[in-house]
Amino acid sequence: MIDFGIVLAGLADVITPTNLLYILIGVTVGQIVGATPGLSIIMALAIAIPLTFTLDALTAIAFLISVNKGGTVGGAVPSILINVPGTPESAATALDGHPMAKKGKPLKAMKYSLYYSFFGDISSDIVLILIAAPLALIALKMGPVEITALMILA
Repeated sequence: MIDFGIVLAGLADVITPTNLLYILIGVTVGQIVGATPGLSIIMALAIAIPLTFTLDALTAIAFLISVNKGGTVGGAVPSILINVPGTPESAATALDGHPMAKKGKPLKAMKYSLYYSFFGDISSDIVLILIAAPLALIALKMGPVEITALMILA
């Protein structure tokens, strides 16, 4: 069972002015990198990692995650406007978003991209919080036979 007290304590640790500032900076940097065709989120993360060496662990992780999340959303901008995906994640956005932009609805396409990216991100985070601990308990009970079967089937 999930101890929601621990989850709420973790959220309280995240919502500090320093962490929120680094999250805002990370999302901004991620969106700029994601919106630039030819630059990848992985490249932005590789450049950003040395910047986090002097930061608190929670602040550094929040910054790096926000760079990743911002880059995913930012990659939809060139995908919608010029039919060139800024990131691999936004390749499917070009299929629907660019035709909408051609019809004179680029803002609507970008709003849809932002909203559904946010919805998908939040829902996947909730599933991770709910499923990770029970799945870890099952994984700890696996022996060599089960691990070999999992590797073969994967």
